[in-house]
Amino acid sequence: MGSEPDHGSQARPLTAPTPAVVELGARWRLASGSGVVWSLAQGSDLNVNLVRLEAGAGIGEHVNPEVEVVLAVLEGEGEVAIDGAVHPLGPATLAFIPRGCRRSIRAGHHPLAYLSIHRRRQGLRVRPPA
Repeated sequence: MGSEPDHGSQARPLTAPTPAVVELGARWRLASGSGVVWSLAQGSDLNVNLVRLEAGAGIGEHVNPEVEVVLAVLEGEGEVAIDGAVHPLGPATLAFIPRGCRRSIRAGHHPLAYLSIHRRRQGLRVRPPA
């Protein structure tokens, strides 16, 4: 006796990302220094990074013309400046940053851990000087 195909389920394409459940707390608590301490595996339409900033450390002002970004704070405190307006960050704070906005992030008196989430960008394009 053969098995009947399951018409109710949909197979994932071979290139589809694998589902993931990740406990993030230990990743930033065991890390030291500032930088990305975890990233979602390649293959997804999303770019997700867990970023840890030491107390007083920051990411300088920059503009991303390609993607909107969501910052979701997990632990710590600090501030995000979006087009010159400074907003406090703390646990359970979410910041939405539209593409094209000037932004910078700085940790306060304690380390800051947050997720940076955006649509995956195309790879780096090297262009000759103008």
